[in-house]
Amino acid sequence: MPEAVVMDAWYSSLDNLKSIRSHGWVWVTTLRKNRIVNHNKQLNKLDISEEGTPIHLRGYGWVTVFKFTAKNGRIDYIKRVA
Repeated sequence: MPEAVVMDAWYSSLDNLKSIRSHGWVWVTTLRKNRIVNHNKQLNKLDISEEGTPIHLRGYGWVTVFKFTAKNGRIDYIKRVA
């Protein structure tokens, strides 16, 4: 019985997230920077705090997002269930 599901953004469709939630599992995945959140805002346009920022995913609900910036400048947005 898994305690958590960790996946790439490719698998972060609403259907997959809802299915994981229906099993009561925790999940962690990346989000594309242009993902629409908080009722029509692009994720990369939001200020994401170091402690994580709660955002609303349309069709799913509230999750917490973290922003990681690599030394080469690449930015990844990681979300988890709030």
